[in-house]
Amino acid sequence: MNYLRILRPINLIIIGLTVLVLPLLTLLTVGVGWAAFFFIVLKALNLIIIAAAGYVINDYFDQKAGAINKPDEQWVGTHITGKRAILMHTLLSSLALIISVFISHHFQHHFYWIATLVLTILLLLYTPFFKRTMLMGNVLVAGVVAIIPWWALMDCINATNERLIWAMVFFSFCSNWMREVIKDIQDVEGDRVGQYKSIALIMGVSKAVELVKWSWIFLLICVWLCHQFILEESNRWSMLLMLLPGLVGWFPVWIAKNPEDYKRIARLMKIWMIGATIGFILLFAQCR
Repeated sequence: MNYLRILRPINLIIIGLTVLVLPLLTLLTVGVGWAAFFFIVLKALNLIIIAAAGYVINDYFDQKAGAINKPDEQWVGTHITGKRAILMHTLLSSLALIISVFISHHFQHHFYWIATLVLTILLLLYTPFFKRTMLMGNVLVAGVVAIIPWWALMDCINATNERLIWAMVFFSFCSNWMREVIKDIQDVEGDRVGQYKSIALIMGVSKAVELVKWSWIFLLICVWLCHQFILEESNRWSMLLMLLPGLVGWFPVWIAKNPEDYKRIARLMKIWMIGATIGFILLFAQCR
């Protein structure tokens, strides 16, 4: 169970389902053969393995800060040795690269193996290097998550869904960047011990909170504008799923005072992200 917990299975399931469902909806009108379905599943599996390897190596490098920030969720150094964590990361990364070469050969372009190699290296360097700069760590995580819709749909982009894909990329990047800032506010004591340079540590918690408040309302406005003026097709249910959880989560930011409050807000942000993903799926189903 410890080896399973370190992989964050809930997050991996969300990633896998997103990469699986979006292309299936897009290709539904032209039909999905067994070969196409196999490579869609393989693309989802490849991204899941990349993310899993990233979680493992992050926990390995983050042991000092993790002991303070999340002592009940620290697996490396307590239940799993550092050597086994490194071995686990090496095996997962190697498997992801092998699968990506196979996928790239099938689609006759180099994107998947190059992207897999780059993502693996970036996630390897995230904690020891990027997390020690004020902005790059948060931007890196947000960018990695934002690549998910592009990874899922780059082989089936058309004039109908291109705007929707970019809208989903934009939302994924902004929402994950805000969630990373919220987590940094929550983990400020452990990050100080780990010598990380988060926005909350460099600018102060109060300024980081202000940044989250106004970034959050900015993203809500962007979601509404996107539905009204950018997307060719709109859907009231998708709009509700993209806006309502965001509004519910925004108000607690104004009264949050301690780490537990920010932990709750980070969970609300994740609920908003899941709701928005379902909303985008409804839009893709509508415009196929």
